[in-house]
Amino acid sequence: MKPLFSICIPNFNYAAYMDITLSSLKTQTFTNFETLVSDNASTDNSVDIIKKHIDNGLSIKYKVNPTNIGFAGNLDKVGELANSKWMIMLSSDDVVKNNALEVYNKFISLLGNINNYAFCSTFEKIDGSGNFIEYLSPTHSSVWLESDIDLELSKKMGFNVYKVKAAQMLKRCLTRFLNPFNFASTCYPHEVYKKVGGYGGGRLYNPDKWFHWKIMVELEDVYYLDCPLFQYRWHNNNQANQQQKNQILKFWMDEYRNCFEVTNDMLIKSNISTFELQQAFINRSIIPYIAKLIVEGNYQLSKRIFNLGKACYPYNLKRNKYYIPINIALSNRAISYLTRFFLKCFITKR
Repeated sequence: MKPLFSICIPNFNYAAYMDITLSSLKTQTFTNFETLVSDNASTDNSVDIIKKHIDNGLSIKYKVNPTNIGFAGNLDKVGELANSKWMIMLSSDDVVKNNALEVYNKFISLLGNINNYAFCSTFEKIDGSGNFIEYLSPTHSSVWLESDIDLELSKKMGFNVYKVKAAQMLKRCLTRFLNPFNFASTCYPHEVYKKVGGYGGGRLYNPDKWFHWKIMVELEDVYYLDCPLFQYRWHNNNQANQQQKNQILKFWMDEYRNCFEVTNDMLIKSNISTFELQQAFINRSIIPYIAKLIVEGNYQLSKRIFNLGKACYPYNLKRNKYYIPINIALSNRAISYLTRFFLKCFITKR
C-alpha cells in the first residue's frame, strides 16, 4: 500500500538527537507513512543510529551524500525519495508526538478528496535536554488572526483550526516578510512540492519560508492546527540559534534574494506590486533589525545592514519614517545615544 505521509529527515551531525527523533516515529499510532533520511556527509555516527533503528524494526530508506551540499540542498535530496501523497520535512533533532500523524490523518479525512491546501500545527519549543521552553502557536505570528478561526472545523477537531485563503495569506507574508508555517510540522501535497521545484537549494537560512511562499501560488487554502503535535528543539547548534548569534549578513542576503526572486505569479496572486514588495523588505527585514541593534549598542552590524538596504533599494529606504534618525545615529555616535531612546520607544515592532 502506498504510504499516506513521507516523513523526510535531512541530517548533518545530529546523532545526539536523531535517536530520539526516530524513536518518536516508531511510536506513532498512525502507521501508514514512510521514513526517509538524507545524511549530508556527517562526520559523527549518524548513519550508525539509522542502521540501529532499521535493525529494531523501523523501516527507513536513507542515502548518504558524498559531500555536504548545504542544508537547503539536502532538503531536496531527501524530498526526492518521497513516494506518498503528503510530505512532512522533519528536522533530525525534533520530535513527533505519538498521535501527530493520527490527528493529521483525521484532518485530511475531514476535508475529503482534495489536495489543494497545506497545513501545520503548533510546536512545543524544547531545549537540548528536552525541557519545555514555550509554545510556538499562531499567536507568535502576525499573519494568523483570531478572525481566521474556522468554528466548524474547530468543533470537529476539538481545538482551534485557522483557515485562510492562500492568496490572502501570501499577501500577508509578502507584505510582512514572514513565514506562514512552522518548519517540521508543515504538511503539503507531494504533487505541489514537485510542481514548484522543491525548496530550490539556494537559501542559507530559512529555505522553508521561500518554499512556503512558492507553494501558496498553487494552493487554494492554508490551515493552522492549534494543537501541539511536534516538538522543536532549540540548542546551541541548531540553525535558528546560530542565526541569532552570527554577526554576518547571511540572513539579510536571503531576505533580499526572497524579494527580488518573487515571481510575477506570486505578485498577481497576492495582488501587490513590486514596489510594495521592495518597501516591505525595507520596512520589515531591514529597519526593525537596525533599530534593535542600535538600541543594543551593536553599531557594527547595524551599519552593515543599513548599507545593505541602501545598496538594494535606496529610494525605499529613504521613504521609511525612521530613516533620518537611524542615519543620524549611525553617523554620529554621540547623537546616537539620544536616538537609541527614540528608537526603543517608537520603532515599529516586526
